[in-house]
Amino acid sequence: QSVNNAPNPAGGPDPRVANASITQNGNNNESTIDQFGGSATVSARLISATNVQNGDNNVSEISQTNSFVTAASSGNTATVTQGDDNESFVTQDGVLNIATVDQSGNDNRSDLFQTGLRNDATVDQSGDNNLSDLFQTGSGNIALLTQAGSLSDSTINQDGDNNDVIVSQFGAQNDSTVDQSGNGSTATVRQTATQDNFRDRTRGVDGTDVAVGDRIRNNFSNIEQGDDATATLTQSGELNRSEILQTAAGADAEVSQTGIFNNSQVVQTAAGIANVIQGGAYGDNGSQISQNADGASATVNQSADNTEPTFFPTNNSVIFQSAAADASVDQLGQQNDSLITQNAGATRSGAFVTQINLAGGDADDVNTSVITQSAEASTVEVLQVGQGNLSFIDQIGVDSSANVAQTGDDGVSNIMQSGSRNTAALEQSGDFNTSLITQADTGNTANVFQLTNGNVSIVNQTGTDNTATVTQGY
Repeated sequence: QSVNNAPNPAGGPDPRVANASITQNGNNNESTIDQFGGSATVSARLISATNVQNGDNNVSEISQTNSFVTAASSGNTATVTQGDDNESFVTQDGVLNIATVDQSGNDNRSDLFQTGLRNDATVDQSGDNNLSDLFQTGSGNIALLTQAGSLSDSTINQDGDNNDVIVSQFGAQNDSTVDQSGNGSTATVRQTATQDNFRDRTRGVDGTDVAVGDRIRNNFSNIEQGDDATATLTQSGELNRSEILQTAAGADAEVSQTGIFNNSQVVQTAAGIANVIQGGAYGDNGSQISQNADGASATVNQSADNTEPTFFPTNNSVIFQSAAADASVDQLGQQNDSLITQNAGATRSGAFVTQINLAGGDADDVNTSVITQSAEASTVEVLQVGQGNLSFIDQIGVDSSANVAQTGDDGVSNIMQSGSRNTAALEQSGDFNTSLITQADTGNTANVFQLTNGNVSIVNQTGTDNTATVTQGY
């Protein structure tokens, strides 16, 4: 079937009316509805189209136009419902656009394009070989996409104004890309994997996926946002991968990944907040947060394996923040590694790292923390409990303080603080300890306790209120 509603000639019947409905129940369905308007006579204003094909080899195309008429608002609406071998294409122009596509199962595909003013789009493909592209351009955009089951794939692109997106994917291999480039954007992505994909997984020597071979990902999500962005991502399953890029002030990103082989990257290029939580029975956690702006804040919580050694990163965290930063990293099981750099005056900076290794054993028993903060009211705390500990802290200037406790195993710590009200404390409770603390002028204090085993300690303080205490042994 095919329906075409063209503009009514001037002085003809009510030019505001356009309406089309096609219902086909079964077999080799195909349906096309075209509705126009926006010409000199401007018709098809209250556009509406409905297509229901319940069963078999459906295809449906609905195209609607009413190019932003001034005399009266176009009431664009399109509804498509299909079962079996679905395909659907909906295109809308303006003004009060709403399009809903429900393809309830089977070989789904959907393209939905909207442009102009009060956009609203819903695609629900409930099961099977899903694929969907959804584009919205301008004004009150909202998009909701749900693909329940099987080989989901989704791309959503929103261009301007009051953007809002929710993506839910429940299937074997979920893949989602959300690009929001303006105004009040919000994105929420939930991905739940329904089977494991240990096989056919190609890794590089650094533990990341490489671009060759058969790469199987259960969950993959990419979110790019502009103004006033908020991103919330939840991934549950194996092989979770997440990328969030936010390029405007006030950005907020939350990533929650449960399962194993989790990886998350958050990049915020203006003042932002980022929160990452990763878990799993045994894992491949990795997280990178880069925030290049004043007032940035980042929290990473990774809880990895408690069963067997895996050693490819299994806990890893990198945070770069340039300015009035705050950072916290909490990593639990196996190897752990952390780097925090907060530069450009790191005003009112802090950095807090807790790493607990739970004795996975070998592969150099990692535990490493490197923190660099340049000046102002810096504070650092590092606690590493067990295995190959190593810690470097470098704070250049002002109200510095540093606190390191590595309770056991291979030890080594290096603290260097320069200028103003320095304080440093280190306790390494046993094993192969080494410690070096250097503090330059003003209110220096240093306390070192290394309670037995291989102890060595060097403290060097230059100028003003120095105090130093070193206790090694009981």
